[in-house]
Amino acid sequence: MTQPTPPPELPAVTKPPTAPLAAPPTAAHAGARTTELLPIPRLTGPIQLDGIPDEPAWQAVTPVSFTTHWPEFGKAPREPTEARIAHDERYLYVAFRNGDSKPDTIKVTTLKRDSIDFPSQDLNCVLIDSFNDNENSLAFYTNPAGVRSDGAITHDATVTPALVSDPNFFWDVVTHRDAQGWSSEFRIPFSTLRYNVVDGKVTMGIILYRMIPRLAELSTFPAIEA
Repeated sequence: MTQPTPPPELPAVTKPPTAPLAAPPTAAHAGARTTELLPIPRLTGPIQLDGIPDEPAWQAVTPVSFTTHWPEFGKAPREPTEARIAHDERYLYVAFRNGDSKPDTIKVTTLKRDSIDFPSQDLNCVLIDSFNDNENSLAFYTNPAGVRSDGAITHDATVTPALVSDPNFFWDVVTHRDAQGWSSEFRIPFSTLRYNVVDGKVTMGIILYRMIPRLAELSTFPAIEA
């Protein structure tokens, strides 16, 4: 296990390490596995961590789209969601844009760290399998109020509890609400992640979630069959 300085290009594999947080681990995990490569670009300019990913450096990053996991797998989400993933010398960044046609119904139930009750409120989640071993991952998630929750998942989420929230990792997130919905910007230090460099490249598993409680809808990138 090493923590080297990340290389100029940081390829990642969209090969989720674990099941969705609210689904049976084994079945959902099997549906999630893929070998599709997603190169993660380096930011081309400065960004401000303010929950509004509107800088030119963010706009230069190609967004990824989401697919409904439940209640009905494979459909386009009823509210638009996109995310961008990028990095610089020190951090991995993930920015979500969560469109919502009824922004007044966006739900927040807690302002306390590590107390986000999935799936009772709107949230964004980043799962990172930093060794790409399909066994262990770190979870970082937030609600529209910018509350941070995090934890570790081990043994492919086959043990109880699947998510251990005791560790508090060093990372940041800022959120923003407006008339079109809400957005979030995650900044995760490479010093928080442990990983290996092989042939000058870092390969990680990554999965992104969006939960909309008023629709009872969970959408993901990449698509995860229910």
